[in-house]
Amino acid sequence: MPIKNRIALTLTLTSSLLLSANSHAELLGPFNWGANIESIKQQEQQTLLEEKSHSLIYQSQLAGQAYHLEYLFTGSPPQQQLVEQLYYRSLSHNNSLCAQAFSEALKSLSQHYGQPQKPAELPTSCEQKPRSHWQLPSGEQLQLLLDQWRSQPYVGLRITPAPSAIP
Repeated sequence: MPIKNRIALTLTLTSSLLLSANSHAELLGPFNWGANIESIKQQEQQTLLEEKSHSLIYQSQLAGQAYHLEYLFTGSPPQQQLVEQLYYRSLSHNNSLCAQAFSEALKSLSQHYGQPQKPAELPTSCEQKPRSHWQLPSGEQLQLLLDQWRSQPYVGLRITPAPSAIP
């Protein structure tokens, strides 16, 4: 298989979320763990939707679909440090759609990264909160989750640094 064809492999996170290998590389690295809010604001090219004292939320585009990218920080300025990134997409309260979105994401991530270190039971409703975990070769932790925020279900991809990545 030509290298160009191998690079074109895709990762499905929800029924409408496809990450090309190029987007995948941008999504999963390189990470700037330990950076402060101002550093992230200078490097991020997406539209800033909200800035709080310990987070930045951007409108992100993945495969032509709108998603949110949230950077989470600990500490007080200027010693703040980036400690987590979360990509998420809101879902309707349709139990079958929540279950389908999580199942498709789990299948795709498993194909890409192998079986999760901590497999999740497949959900049957939007109220369940399954999680699956992988460790990336660079040490970062990747977590696929179905959860709710203010009663709105979402499928998320949470990325946290390797334990030694934060100074």
